[in-house]
Amino acid sequence: MKLEGAAAAPSKPPLRVSCDHSCDGTPPLERRVQVIDPRWLLYLALPAVWTLFFSMFSNPAIRGWRNFGWLGCYVVGFTMVWTIGWRRGAVTWLVMGLGTGLLYYVYDLWASWGRPNRAARPQLGTILHGAALWPIMLPEVIEYTLADAGALKASDQGQRR
Repeated sequence: MKLEGAAAAPSKPPLRVSCDHSCDGTPPLERRVQVIDPRWLLYLALPAVWTLFFSMFSNPAIRGWRNFGWLGCYVVGFTMVWTIGWRRGAVTWLVMGLGTGLLYYVYDLWASWGRPNRAARPQLGTILHGAALWPIMLPEVIEYTLADAGALKASDQGQRR
């Protein structure tokens, strides 16, 4: 309500609070989700699928093509760090890495079920190894799982003809 004849009070500037994190008005959950870049997860998945595809062959000449997928994952990873920043790139890489490490750990746990040898039990360090070695571990754990389930012929890499 405005009073007639009274001088208008000077308007105060809005109060701004300074903080050390992003205060752009988005809820905290949305800010956390933005740390992982889904587009770059897809870019990482493409060479991983390449590697997985060629890992399913037992012929060494065809199977060797999977190495380009490993190289591709690391090239995409380094490109990602320079393109979207090291924090966001590292978190996106670690999502794939720790997820793969956890998958490999669960496989080791399942495969060791009933083994009498205690030294062959899975170790939690496998999850941490996934942070750096997931491009190699992901197709390997899928291949081993399929071979143990009987859906994939066991590789005869040691027997050269």
